[in-house]
Amino acid sequence: AEEGTLKGVETDKGFYPADIIISNAGVVKTLDMTGDQHFPDSYVEKARNAIDSVGGVMVKYILDAPLAKIPVSLYTPRRFSVPDLIKDLRQGRMPDDMALFIVSPTVTEPGLAPEGLHLLYGGTVTPARLDEDLSNEVMYRVENILEKLHPGLKEHIVWKERSGVDVIAAISGRGQGDAIGMAQRYDQDADK
Repeated sequence: AEEGTLKGVETDKGFYPADIIISNAGVVKTLDMTGDQHFPDSYVEKARNAIDSVGGVMVKYILDAPLAKIPVSLYTPRRFSVPDLIKDLRQGRMPDDMALFIVSPTVTEPGLAPEGLHLLYGGTVTPARLDEDLSNEVMYRVENILEKLHPGLKEHIVWKERSGVDVIAAISGRGQGDAIGMAQRYDQDADK
């Protein structure tokens, strides 16, 4: 910093001068790296008090049969509420049912998988931090719902991968599995 203005980025490989610096590390991580003093107090306060977005888990399949007929669907049980789901999971309780976001990209673009194979993904929201046992239980619930919605699913699985909030946390490096990122919540976006 020179007179309160950043002039580049210092790495273990040296200094890289720049007229503009863009950080995609996340708001709080950027503040941690640069120091709060380089930003207006109101911005720092808003960032430091923001609540993370929800997390999520996903089960991904490669199937040998086209079980999905539409590329994107949403399964929402009656009286389902995201806040109630998050509250239950934070308290260690599995809800009776949960909503799923289901995607089958090969419905519209068959070339995304080898010939004769099909992709199907199903996921749901969770808290950004979720213990491993409960995360596994949620993923089992996702699998069970997908099996009910797509009869014969088990018989057509070529490959399956389960991704809990720990996967997002590992990719992001933020230590938690917030699916969208800091402050990307309906009550903190737009005019807020």
